[in-house]
Amino acid sequence: MTIRSMALNQLRSGGFNGFPNVNQPRVFQPNQPSTNQNAPQTNASIRNAGSAMAGALDGITGRNATLEGRTSDADVATVRVDSSRTIASMPPRDTTIDVQQAAVAQTNRGDMLTSSFRNVNEGAFSFSIEVGGRTHDFNINVQDANNNHDVQNLMAQAINSRNIGVTASVSTGVDDGAAVSTLSLTADRTGTNNAFTVTDTTGNLTAAMGVNTVTNAAQNAQFTLNGGELITSQSNEVNIAAGVNITIAGEGQSNITFGRTNAQSISAAQDLVSAINSAIRSTNPSDGRGSSRFLNDLIGMNITFTDSLSRIGINVQNNGQLSINQERLQAAAEDGSLTRFFENGSGFAARAERIANNAQSTRHYTNAAPQVNLGNSNFNNNSTDQWALLNLFG
Repeated sequence: MTIRSMALNQLRSGGFNGFPNVNQPRVFQPNQPSTNQNAPQTNASIRNAGSAMAGALDGITGRNATLEGRTSDADVATVRVDSSRTIASMPPRDTTIDVQQAAVAQTNRGDMLTSSFRNVNEGAFSFSIEVGGRTHDFNINVQDANNNHDVQNLMAQAINSRNIGVTASVSTGVDDGAAVSTLSLTADRTGTNNAFTVTDTTGNLTAAMGVNTVTNAAQNAQFTLNGGELITSQSNEVNIAAGVNITIAGEGQSNITFGRTNAQSISAAQDLVSAINSAIRSTNPSDGRGSSRFLNDLIGMNITFTDSLSRIGINVQNNGQLSINQERLQAAAEDGSLTRFFENGSGFAARAERIANNAQSTRHYTNAAPQVNLGNSNFNNNSTDQWALLNLFG
């Protein structure tokens, strides 16, 4: 069925019984023009309309859309994509990660001590921390005025000043009405390569503070990707493609997928509808100042895809412009049909892109339009009946 016959069928269903006799005078009453229709449509305005459509199409087809990663279970794994990655740069393969264990950093949590007491005598103490194959020695002088909290702070300051890959911290609290404090040592990185040992060299300072024993042992991450071989990693950061990293959070399975967010897809569809409607409103060939071919192509495209557009929440109005059913558009975004409609490389998107390209070159829409027979998939570009049809259709 041609576009013309499709349009006529729609008109007849609304009570239209055909055009008047061609020998009888006909009065064409165009829709109320918008303010930009009061001035002649120029080559520049046609190019601008085409450029706006092309930009919106880049958004809806995903060429310029930022690639987003999604996870089915954030307690197992999350995904991060560099902002430079776009859908056009070939999204990575969707990935299922099965985590047997996450990588863990070693922690030595000391004893909770009464802050105002002192568990060691005054004097000179020394201890060592071995990490990554290197041994680091520390010397602490405990004075008579120091209490447990003071000693813990002295040790933490000494360790942290050396940047050895182990960080010391002192936490405080109240236990049974008394102020208490605890010294803890934690490896800066996960994995067994970053495990450490704490040893008293002179005196019993680390033993008295309780930091010479392991609370949480270092361990490596163990996981599989898409059912492959078991992978062991010192880190919870897993790079699966350039600029794409998965962060392991815990045991279990998570499905990692890639694409635009629903909000991006909806926004892009709204931009395209706005650009097409603006292009239609910008041309008014009833007084010879606009491009009849441009208007033909735009409205003909919309009418051709009326049914498929409606299924994704975009409706063709009686004036040939488009409107949005927000609820249906949201549903189409959620079930993926919105993305599939515009990213299949053919159909509506391809037709709109061809029109946008022609508009940007201008020549296609400023030359005289050739006569087209009624069997063609376009309206008759030179027939005054066409404008009566568009007028009645509106």
